[in-house]
Amino acid sequence: MMILNMRLEGLPEEVVNELVNKGIASNKSEAIRLVILHYNEHFGITPLNREKKIDEDERFYQKINAHANKDVWDNDADEKMSQWYLKRAKK
Repeated sequence: MMILNMRLEGLPEEVVNELVNKGIASNKSEAIRLVILHYNEHFGITPLNREKKIDEDERFYQKINAHANKDVWDNDADEKMSQWYLKRAKK
């Protein structure tokens, strides 16, 4: 397992937000995970002979997403606080 903390601005931020807004991903973390999997499939970075493992992972994440607490991930107050921290970091 890997835990990342990243700052996205501009087009990458817009893409992640649109994936969530359009319901393709249930939250921002899921949107990034889906993009990584798509990138891997498109460029063949990791051989797809691990399809069984990928299928198991997909079922696991689908189960989690079915119960995702979207109101926690897409909290306006949290977004405002994130913007406040970003502005403060630029000073």
